[in-house]
Amino acid sequence: MKPRKIPHPRRKHAALLPMLLVAVTALLTACSPISLGDVPPSVTSAPADTQAEALRTYYESLIADLKQELLEAKQTDYITRLQYETRIRELEAQLSALENPPFGSDIPVSGDPDTEPSTETQTVTSPVPNHPSASFRYEIRNGGAVILAYLGSSKTVSIPSDIAGYPVTHIADDAFKAAAVTSVILPDTVTHIGWLAFADCTALSSVTIPASVTSIGYGAFDGCPTLTVYCPRDSYAAEFARSFALRVRYT
Repeated sequence: MKPRKIPHPRRKHAALLPMLLVAVTALLTACSPISLGDVPPSVTSAPADTQAEALRTYYESLIADLKQELLEAKQTDYITRLQYETRIRELEAQLSALENPPFGSDIPVSGDPDTEPSTETQTVTSPVPNHPSASFRYEIRNGGAVILAYLGSSKTVSIPSDIAGYPVTHIADDAFKAAAVTSVILPDTVTHIGWLAFADCTALSSVTIPASVTSIGYGAFDGCPTLTVYCPRDSYAAEFARSFALRVRYT
């Protein structure tokens, strides 16, 4: 009987080496993180023109996706920051009211009701005095006029700095939403632009925002594809426009 041939240990290990390499490669591939921009599609077998077009389409699609993700991240960050800022202002107002109660708030009011002061809030729908071409629904709130809605037909709107002697301080939520305006100029008395204030104004090509504006609500200019924001370089409006990739021109 012939003795059984025993394989040399080195030869046995050498035979297992390719299998081990395949297993390790598969494991590393499964565990590797996805990078910003995967490997472009393989088009080596296609004509040169087809290869170039496929790669161009690939990169354009990837860039568009990354820009959209960046915009969504900025919007999420802006909403979070806005919520904190709004809550801080509310708490500061409550603290101020606690430390400085209105004069005479504890003194009963008597006398002729017709001579007593009116309430803080009153809503009027009419053309703005001394501005017959501008028609708004507005509200007098805390000593300032709030534009609630634009009722005019003019495509170019220059919002007055005061209404009935009250400074125009706020553009309310949805105030100009879907209005057929092409140009809007805000006075330097305005400090706040509400949520969706100019949303879906598809013809709006320019809005002039002064440095006095310190708050712009979420989606204020959504759906305004041709809009250019005119504002001071270091203003809140400029920061807002840059954050949401709006065209901006500095005044």
